[in-house]
Amino acid sequence: QVEKEVLLAMRDAMFHRGPDGAGFHIESSLGLGHRRLSIIDLSEKGNQPMLNIDRSLCVIFNGEIYNFKDLRRELEKKGHYFQSQSDTEVLLHGFEEWGEELPARLYGMFAFAIWDFKQKQLFLCRDRLGIKPLYCYLSKNKLLFASEIKALLASGVVSDMDPDAVAQNMILRYVPGQKTLFKNIKMFPPGYWAKFDNKGMHEKHCWWSLKNCSQHGQFGQKQTEERFHELLEEAVVDRLVADVPLGTFLSGGIDSATIAAMMARNSEQVVSFTFGFGKEFDETEEAKRIAGEIGTDNIA
Repeated sequence: QVEKEVLLAMRDAMFHRGPDGAGFHIESSLGLGHRRLSIIDLSEKGNQPMLNIDRSLCVIFNGEIYNFKDLRRELEKKGHYFQSQSDTEVLLHGFEEWGEELPARLYGMFAFAIWDFKQKQLFLCRDRLGIKPLYCYLSKNKLLFASEIKALLASGVVSDMDPDAVAQNMILRYVPGQKTLFKNIKMFPPGYWAKFDNKGMHEKHCWWSLKNCSQHGQFGQKQTEERFHELLEEAVVDRLVADVPLGTFLSGGIDSATIAAMMARNSEQVVSFTFGFGKEFDETEEAKRIAGEIGTDNIA
């Protein structure tokens, strides 16, 4: 049985990730909790956990699906009826239509869980490169998952430190692979989905891998530069879809300046934010100069 107090403690340990709302769903041995950061469809219809119309599926989702409008139009042509304007609902209808083939159709950053009431099965999935975090604790009779380790620890589970992982973190400044600093808590691998039932994990699948990407022809220097510029600007524009104001970090470097400039070129008003770190690493003056050239409202 899932204890409500434990589920809410886990959920609210991540208040900082979602200060705009909170929800939960409990039934027998399943508990789903969610903290919401409202970006698309700010109404209550976008709240999570979200159920589909016939209440056969329930989803909790962290991230953004950049092609959700295209997927929505495709699903509507197939007869699906939407109740909200959120990208979250696309996951529900997409799973109804395509099942485990859904992730490959998604363009975005995401970690989500879908509970199938009929099959009594949980579908857990993470984006291609692991942009959105997902951690799991799996024992013989319990599965816990969350966007942060602190939420798992808030459940009261005991997990000792992993000396090897601590050593790797000290040397490399990160822990490679699926390990974390805790022995029994693992990082759910990017590009994977898994299915769980009351007997545990019964299927795990790599749905995307860089090794399996199709090979493209050779490009010359000019073609490579043009294609890179094209792809980068497309990526920036895709990320401008939101029902709330957007901003960007701006240092004195090439990368953030390029993104800010592309945002300014494709949006009416862009606010940029600059932070200085002492005299040696202070780039605020250069950032202000760049902001003036590209036309962002810079806050330093």
